[in-house]
Amino acid sequence: MMKTNTTAILAFVLMISLGTEFSGGAEVQKPGFFRRTFGHLTWEEAQSLVKKPEDAARMVRSHVRFKLDLGDQWEGAEATWRKGHGDCEDMAQCVVDLCRQAELEASVMVFGAKGLFVGHAVAMGKYPDGKVWIASNGWFHRAKSVEAAKEIVAGELRWGRREVTLRPLSQVYSASNKSDEPAANRS
Repeated sequence: MMKTNTTAILAFVLMISLGTEFSGGAEVQKPGFFRRTFGHLTWEEAQSLVKKPEDAARMVRSHVRFKLDLGDQWEGAEATWRKGHGDCEDMAQCVVDLCRQAELEASVMVFGAKGLFVGHAVAMGKYPDGKVWIASNGWFHRAKSVEAAKEIVAGELRWGRREVTLRPLSQVYSASNKSDEPAANRS
């Protein structure tokens, strides 16, 4: 009896460590708890797990670390995911692409502060009740309005009481050198 229990426990632990969930004798085609929590998911596995914007933000925060790009080099969401690092617009694009795969509305928006020559890209979307959500470097925030989202970003980046602007990423790139824009967004 003891040997049977030990064998069953070892088989269960092995199955979990390999990343497969067990459900009533049948395998479920999604990564297991330990793989989702401690492993590095493939892009396709991540896409299959997103049901809400919070899920996408949490996955990006867990699997992509912030690393400042010199020269702002874009490779797209899937490439950023595979590399495991990127800057704010790379992380925002990962969240947006994961949300869109789950048929959730999302876009990359760029916040700026008057008087500072900096911008910060976030993923942003709206709930049916009109409230908005943002994912900034993978950190998820709910806001009552776009103005409240501006305050969140200004506080996060320590911009103080400066006037905060907000533009879609496409407008930011149309005003700059198109060669910096990812190939997927060029017309």
